[in-house]
Amino acid sequence: MFPDSWKLADVTPVFKNDDPSLVNNYRPISLLSLLSKTLERCVHNHCLAHISPQLYRMQHGFLKGRSTVTQLLAVYQDTIEGLAEDDLPGYIKNKSKVALFADDSKLYKTISKLSDSEALQEDLSCLSDWCKDWNMDFNTSKCKALNISKKKSPTVRNYQLNNESLVTVKEITDLGISINDKLLCSSHIAQISKRANRTLGHVKRLCSHQGFDVNWGFALFLSPVVTVKLITNSINSNSNTS
Repeated sequence: MFPDSWKLADVTPVFKNDDPSLVNNYRPISLLSLLSKTLERCVHNHCLAHISPQLYRMQHGFLKGRSTVTQLLAVYQDTIEGLAEDDLPGYIKNKSKVALFADDSKLYKTISKLSDSEALQEDLSCLSDWCKDWNMDFNTSKCKALNISKKKSPTVRNYQLNNESLVTVKEITDLGISINDKLLCSSHIAQISKRANRTLGHVKRLCSHQGFDVNWGFALFLSPVVTVKLITNSINSNSNTS
């Protein structure tokens, strides 16, 4: 049995976006007991080998060697290649692709003509039907449509999910990275650069006052920020040359 005391957690609400006065715009982060996490890890190690073969190939959440970065790069590669590969869950009918990170999902498809957009809408309806069959539901208010194209007049339409129209945006934050309708991360890079420069100033002052090695400060504070920037810079470079 799992002791009740091990189920207790310190919950910290972390703001996500939009209106900070709304509770729904905060993500609860739970700090659990080390003993409960140790037991969960033991169960995880015993179950993983059995469960892994059943997981969808494009599920990147909480799996060894996979992360938000691997999912973003996989979707980016599919977008560049025009979705040439057909590897879909059984409930999708029209060769759209589904990418997952835990319970975050995205459905995407190359739109060359009007019938392609109609096929994508049909697959959105299939997702709705699948959710109903499993007594689940998408949070439609958080779902957005992004048309990625370099054409002056791309094929666009109003998509619906659960009989509600999806808001079409020019830029979206996907797993922490902002991507626009040209498949560029310009605004995200600008934001990261500003943050990195601000952090660099703090590191220099800290190392100067405390006598620490600047390389130590860089590795501790700046390296994670710069790594994200390098990834988004790579996406930008490839998008500009594709």
